[in-house]
Amino acid sequence: MFFKKVYIADPDEVSSDIMDSFIMCGDINWDYYFTKKDKDVESEELRDINFIEFNNHGKFKDFIKNINYIDFSLENNRFGILYYAKD
Repeated sequence: MFFKKVYIADPDEVSSDIMDSFIMCGDINWDYYFTKKDKDVESEELRDINFIEFNNHGKFKDFIKNINYIDFSLENNRFGILYYAKD
C-alpha cells in the first residue's frame, strides 16, 4: 500500500479521528505511524512510503533482509514493514 505522506505521532496526544488512521506501531523505536496529521500535535512527516503486511514470518524475513526499511512490526502474528517507495 502506497502513502504520499505518513506521520509519526504520540498516540496518547492525537484525536480519535487520527487514531482511526493508525497504520502500525514500529518495533524499532515504538513509533506510531498514521496516515493523517493532527494539527494540534507535534509529529514527524515521512513522504512516499510503502507499507506491506505479511501473514508468513518466513516471507517477511526474506523481504526485510533485501530492503532498506524505516520500521517494522511483529504484532499479532502479522508482520508489517514501512519503507520508502523510491528506494
